[in-house]
Amino acid sequence: MEAHIENLTEGLVKRGHEVTIITASHPEGIEEENRDDIKIHYLDSEPKYFRRKFYKESAELFGKLDEDFDIVHSHSSLGAGYVKYCGDDTPFVVTDHGTPLNEIRTVLSGKYPLKYFLAMPFWTYRHFFVEPEVFESADRIISPSYQLRDDIISQYGIENEKNVVIPHGIDTEKYKPVSDVSEVRERYRVSEDEKVILSVGRMVKSKGYHILLKAFSEVVESLDAKLIMVGTGPDLSDFKELSDELGISDGVVFTGKVSDEDLIDLYTLADLFVHPTLWFSEVFGLVIAEAMACGTPVIASRIGGVPTVVDERGVGFLFDPGNEDELTEKILRILTDERLSSKFEANCREEVVKNFSLDRMIEDTIECYEEL
Repeated sequence: MEAHIENLTEGLVKRGHEVTIITASHPEGIEEENRDDIKIHYLDSEPKYFRRKFYKESAELFGKLDEDFDIVHSHSSLGAGYVKYCGDDTPFVVTDHGTPLNEIRTVLSGKYPLKYFLAMPFWTYRHFFVEPEVFESADRIISPSYQLRDDIISQYGIENEKNVVIPHGIDTEKYKPVSDVSEVRERYRVSEDEKVILSVGRMVKSKGYHILLKAFSEVVESLDAKLIMVGTGPDLSDFKELSDELGISDGVVFTGKVSDEDLIDLYTLADLFVHPTLWFSEVFGLVIAEAMACGTPVIASRIGGVPTVVDERGVGFLFDPGNEDELTEKILRILTDERLSSKFEANCREEVVKNFSLDRMIEDTIECYEEL
């Protein structure tokens, strides 16, 4: 959410709009600052679990600001304090980043560690007592995907007229193919005849990386390939152990965290990007769009908002979440069919530039504001 808000607010300021942000506490205790012409006010609290203190503090701070706002824009239910204590006639917009009920569905599916059951009361409270009030008060509800829009309508009975889909955007001038990947190929010991499969994300089981590792163990029975997994997280050691158990550790590279520059090199190097998430609240999938912007075909789970990004007619395939046999079959199909992979490569960047660029996201958001 943080990257999305940063991209949106910077884009608004560049287009001549004034932006004020109320957000959680600063790690160094700063109360306010002006960063790149964006006024930022920091609260004393964090919006964790039961957020009554955060809601009340944000409302009190909002009331003290001597500004006449044209739009109040909340991200998810963080604007509940404004709704409860400050609501007036100012147009109120909410961008939702995932519903509590979808979080509950993921936990109950067993895709989260047991500790996440401790958050169930928090998500349940939000589902029944926070989100409904925020959504009812909103003049517009922005969803990053069609699936999330449909979930909001079905789970909260919100009329369709106030819902709008504005997919997240990425910087297509930053994420684009590079001309030379020889250095990154050498660093990760990828030979010229090896096919490269890439996956990027937090190393947790809800992202489905154990499914990808099992599928890869079948893929290497048929072709020479290397799997590069980028990211850190609490389940990283489990994934390394699984790769050892499957006998594929020589063909799997766990990079940990990498720089943006190295990530773009890896996107360009890869023959295929795989996003095997099991998370119902996966509302978009920015890493999918980043890979596509670098010209890399994708295979991703048919879950949450992912189908909004992956058009199976032109950029790759979707598969049923957790179905390692289907994933294996589709990986082999792309990596062994040069004509098909070339078609996907040719379409990927064009699809992102057309539908998922930062400029498009910002302009669509401004249009949403101007309608109110």
